[in-house]
Order: sequence, then C-alpha cells, then structure tokens
Amino acid sequence: GSTLTLEIGPTQVGGEKGGDKGETRPRAVARLAGQSRYFEVATDKFNDLFPNVLDTLRDAQLVRFRPEEVRSLTIDLPTGPITLTNAKPRAREATPETPPGMPPPPSTADWRLSDPKGDPKGELKADNAAVDRLLTTLSTLATLERDAGLRVQVGAAIGAIGIPSLATPWFASPRVPGELLGLDKPAATLTLQIEEGPLESPRKQTRTLVLGRHRAEAGKLYATSNGFPRINEVGDELVAQVVGKKALDFRGKKLLDLSPESLATLRIERRDLPAPGLHLIGLTPWEVVLAVAPSGEMLTLERTPSGWNLTAPVKTAADGLLVSPLARRLAALEVVTFVGSVGDKATPAEEIRFGFAAPMVQATFGTETLVVGRPRETGGGWYARLANRSEVFVVSNDLVEQLRRDSLGYRPGDLWTVAADDPLVEFAFTRSKDEPGFRLVRKKDADAWEVVGPFTVPVPPAVIDALTKTLTAPRASRFVTHAAKDLQPFGLATPRTTLTVKTKSGKTFTLRLGAETQTEGGAGRYAKLDDASVFEVEPTLARAADRTALDFLDRNLLRLNPATLTGLSE
Repeated sequence: GSTLTLEIGPTQVGGEKGGDKGETRPRAVARLAGQSRYFEVATDKFNDLFPNVLDTLRDAQLVRFRPEEVRSLTIDLPTGPITLTNAKPRAREATPETPPGMPPPPSTADWRLSDPKGDPKGELKADNAAVDRLLTTLSTLATLERDAGLRVQVGAAIGAIGIPSLATPWFASPRVPGELLGLDKPAATLTLQIEEGPLESPRKQTRTLVLGRHRAEAGKLYATSNGFPRINEVGDELVAQVVGKKALDFRGKKLLDLSPESLATLRIERRDLPAPGLHLIGLTPWEVVLAVAPSGEMLTLERTPSGWNLTAPVKTAADGLLVSPLARRLAALEVVTFVGSVGDKATPAEEIRFGFAAPMVQATFGTETLVVGRPRETGGGWYARLANRSEVFVVSNDLVEQLRRDSLGYRPGDLWTVAADDPLVEFAFTRSKDEPGFRLVRKKDADAWEVVGPFTVPVPPAVIDALTKTLTAPRASRFVTHAAKDLQPFGLATPRTTLTVKTKSGKTFTLRLGAETQTEGGAGRYAKLDDASVFEVEPTLARAADRTALDFLDRNLLRLNPATLTGLSE
C-alpha cells in the first residue's frame, strides 16, 4: 500500500541512443520525491503514459476577476502599503464585457486613497484612470511560462551534479526557485478584495499576486498568485504601474473642482526671468533670480456682465479669449504629478529647493492662491503648491506660460470692428506737412468711391474693396506700452500718417502710424489710437493705412474694346 512519487523535469534533447534505428532519445532529469539523488530517464514514451492534462486544466490567467467587482486594492511595497478603496457602491447591473479590439468604457468607479500622512478625513481622491489601467492589466495578466520555478530548480540541480560532498544539496531545497526568482523578498504584493454575485448577498473573495524578479532585458517578470506555489513567467507591463511607486503616484491629478463662473477676480503677481547669461559669482542660476530679478508686475482681472476687464496696473478691457480659458484651468486645476509635502510651513531648505522663497508666479482666485516656484530639474513642469495646503506638486509648462503673460498681453488685439449694417463711407488720410491730405468717399446711393483732395477721380473697385476689407476689423499684433510718456521713440510725436475712418452712422476711428518696426510678419509700424497705449501693426495694415492719393489712381490709362478697333496710326 505504499506510494512512490516520481518527479520529472523538462524534457531535453540529446542523451543515449536507443530504439531500432539507434536514434537519440529524449531524456529528462528526475528523482523520487523526498530523495536527494537525481537521475536521467528516457521520455520518448511519456506522452502515451501520462497525457498532458495539467497544461490543459491550468488557468493561464493569474488572477481571474472583473475590474468592476474590486472593492479595494492594497499594494504592499518595501517602502510601505498603498490602499485604494472604491467609494462608489456596486451597480445592480453588471458592466458588459468589452468586445475584443474595442477600448473599455469610461470608468464609473470613485477610487479613494488612504492618506499616507494620516489626514483626519482618512482618504484622498485617487486617480481613477491610473487605478482602472492597473486593474485592467491585472485582470488580463496571463502566464508565458507556467513552470518557471521547476525550470530554475532543475537548472540548479544539473549545475550541482558531480558535487558528492553535499549531503543535502542546496538545490534540493523547495526555497530555491523563490530565492532565485526574487519571490522570497517580493518587489510588490497586490491584494484585491472582490465582491461578486447578488447585491443582497454578495460573495466576498480575495485575490493575491506576488511579484518577484524583473528581467528587464527580456521584458519578463516572475509572479505567484492566490497562494499557489507555482511560479509564473509573465510580461513586465506591471512593473511601471506598481514597482517603486509611492502613494502620491495614485493621487488624483485634479486638485480643484470649482465653478469657473464663481471666479470673479484673478490677481496674478509675476516675476520676470533674469536676462540670459546673467550670473553672479558663487550663485546658482535660481539664486540669481532671488538676488537680482525684478519683481515683474501685479495685474488684476475682473469679470463684468459684458466680459473681462483689466483693472491693474491700468484700467482697460481684457481679451476674454485669453482670460476665460485661464479661469477654467485654475477652477479645475490639474497637476502633472505630486512631489511631496512641506508641512504647515516650508523650511528654508524646502523654500530654496522648490523656489517658494521667491515665487515665479502667485495667482489668487476665489479663496485659493497658487504659488509657482522654480522649474523642475528633469521632466519639465514647475514646482507649485496651494498656499493653504501642504502638498507640493508639479504644474505644466503651458499653464505657467499662461500665468506669466504680462498685462499688455491681455489687451484685446481688435482695434475696432465695423458692423455689417453700418458700413464704412469715408477714409480721411492726413499725411506729413509736406504732403497734402485727401479723402476717399463713398458716393450716395452707389457702391462707387472717389478720391477727394488734390484731384477728384474714381477709385478702382478692386483697390477700395481690399482697403475696406483690411480696415473693417483691424488688429494690433502686439501692445508695447499701456501709456507712453514720450511718443518720440515710436515716431508718434509727429505721426507719419493719420487715418480716420467713418461709418454710415457717423462713428469714427483714428489710427496714427509712426516709425517702422520689425514684426513676425515683416516690416510693420508702431501705432496708436486716441488713448495713450502704443502697439505694433502687421505689414498688411501698415501698408493699407500708409497711402498717398496717387496710390488710388486707376493704373489702366486707356480702356478699349479690341473688337471695335478698325486701325492704328501714329
């Protein structure tokens, strides 16, 4: 009634010759269970004696579950545990399976992260997308090699054969595979608490996955699941999602969820960057900022029923197409990543490290103040924090660029706009004192225009159409100053050209052109309206406004119908 167990390793090619034709027979290393003596056996008849039913019965999927059934996930790392809990109750209707090749539907989970700093509330919003990606990876994780542990143990045995002095060889220990494959000191252990079945009487299950050594060069990872001793070789997609992570890596990236309409005022204090190449002996570039960089400016933007206004440093209309997107981004502030915490008050070392001693930007909106310090050393983005919170995080470069826009950048580029039902009827050009002025006037009850000034002639339709198109809604390319104390440097003390346009209802707009300046589109000009601000205009607008009466003459001196010609004579 005794039982003997023969343990057989993987089949290997080569060995003794046998059979009728003397061919090489496959072989394998084997031993009797509990014995330390290893020997070889021929395996060419094994398929007949032992049908390969284990591989058929074994589940290739390591942890079988549906992501929507997971109620909590704990990731035990060498640095400590990370606990995630789904705060949303289970839905009565099960989520349908996603068809192959189709993206999964949007998550309906509400994952919460246990606060590693011991927040009294006990939990923080987690990054739903990151948790969903992790659960999807886990639920589809399949083994590439089911008997990685046995393969390692047999390999160790073969390497140690011929060392008879070992009474109890090291490779005979059942701990060998786990030690060699990193499962004795796991890189991570994942525990999932699952609820399945009816809502009224759910079945609670636990799934576990232990991650061992990562073979980065081969893109493989060793793992065991649900307490089974079998060691599996799987793909390494879990490494980037789990190994080496901190609790903050699973923190929700959306930090604020305010209504943009609730932000009535934006106050932004910005610091200018130092000039390129500016350094002081013994100081790092950022310490130069602290030492010599000017404070920049403070600007205030206020929402009104008609749109946004700039109220400081000057009072004028603001470009709503620039302010509204910024207000929306601040109201729903999202971070690139979390870095850590500075406690209730940052230490001097932390102030220097993150640049909070002399912030590049401070933006106050509602009850919040966003403090932006210095650029992150690698990976892009800027260190930042909310003034009433301890977390330090990274915000994107483009958000900081929006916040660092100066007050001139918020001035609307539209100089004026002519309504379709109030068309232009007159252009009055005043040139320098050496050139006579003139007007272009639309004839009553007609679309024809004529020059009135040194001479009176019709204006060619193509010429007046191009001018009207340009001057119906002209734009400034860039504002230079809110209020110029001296117009001489801009050539506007005595303008080169003053153009006044008049609409049918009597509205007038006056544009003054000064000295030439280089813009992105080429040679433009400094210009101003009736207020004290100075701006640049693009070449197209500069050429349209800087005209003489001769420019509006018809360049065709003679118009004849060739069909009516009967002859030519000198």
